[in-house]
Amino acid sequence: KLFGLERVGVIATHGPRDKSVVPLSSTELITVTKEQSRFGDHCVIVTVGPASDQGNTVTADAWQATEQAVNLYRAGLIDVCDQHAQYIQSKEPLEVVLGNDENTNAATGKKQPPKTMEPSHFVDTKWMTGYIGIETFSTPLFSNKFARYDRPGELPLSLQNVGAFMQAPTRTRLSFAEQIQDYHMLFFLAVQNIFDIKADFPVIISALMGKDNANALKGYEEILKGMIKSSGK
Repeated sequence: KLFGLERVGVIATHGPRDKSVVPLSSTELITVTKEQSRFGDHCVIVTVGPASDQGNTVTADAWQATEQAVNLYRAGLIDVCDQHAQYIQSKEPLEVVLGNDENTNAATGKKQPPKTMEPSHFVDTKWMTGYIGIETFSTPLFSNKFARYDRPGELPLSLQNVGAFMQAPTRTRLSFAEQIQDYHMLFFLAVQNIFDIKADFPVIISALMGKDNANALKGYEEILKGMIKSSGK
């Protein structure tokens, strides 16, 4: 939260599929339903995968579960269907009412009056899925070029990694504020208690978000560079 970030959902990858037929799998729909139920209606699931009819093109789409799906999940009625990836399973039979847009005559293409489908324990995920347009987001505050913390198969990070990162050829001429404006680096400094998350980080983040940050960060710059120098002995 100090970084001005909040949980907004999850990302899932998938194989080739026609999103007009299968917008979300059973597992994906229940996953985003959980996100919306636990963290708020702003949460989405972004699915990334090859387009079914565009060769090697990869597409990304954002989706949400319908309000009805969230309510049914909170009531403990729906879950992943193990037998059919395109359906969710309900403990109670559910009715689906097709509106004019969904109830179209296949032969004529004309829209027909609303129609209620037979109650069923299995419901197609497309009836509980809503498409969300993805808005471009960027921030001048953080990059993500520093090594990831605690990545399997890699050596643990140390202050020597911080020093090497700050002294990289592309960063040596940057100010201290610009050198540490990296989410993963700040995360490392926090989890390693280099700076106190309650006492120091509010000051650091506030300074990074301001324009006149040289004086506010001077003491932290001296401490961090001193610790890096000491760790190399």
